[in-house]
Amino acid sequence: MNAAKVSRLIKRLRVHGLIKKVAGSYKYYLTKLGKETIVMALKIKEMVIIPDFNF
Repeated sequence: MNAAKVSRLIKRLRVHGLIKKVAGSYKYYLTKLGKETIVMALKIKEMVIIPDFNF
């Protein structure tokens, strides 16, 4: 992944409110919405995309 792709990804995450920039630095942190989104995506992945078949 090159620098341009990373920049676009960070911009998209910021626009959607999933991450927020720490003032005066190059660091970012997950917002509450970002954390909830990640948890939900992992649950969906676990339940739908990769179901556990116990036959």
